[in-house]
Amino acid sequence: MNNLTIRWLTNSMIGVGTGFLVTGFAALLIGDLTDVDTIRAGALMATSSIFLIATSFAVAILEEKS
Repeated sequence: MNNLTIRWLTNSMIGVGTGFLVTGFAALLIGDLTDVDTIRAGALMATSSIFLIATSFAVAILEEKS
């Protein structure tokens, strides 16, 4: 893979991760905390966003080394 493709994938992962983070935390803060589905969806989006942002950070570090 060339550097442009890696950079594009990294930017996409950062965008998706940030969107999930904001949406997940907003669902937890604004949503009805008595509804189990709201809590489950918000927590899933927030935790998956942390994984996406960490993965994109690792890809960026590996790109600099190569």
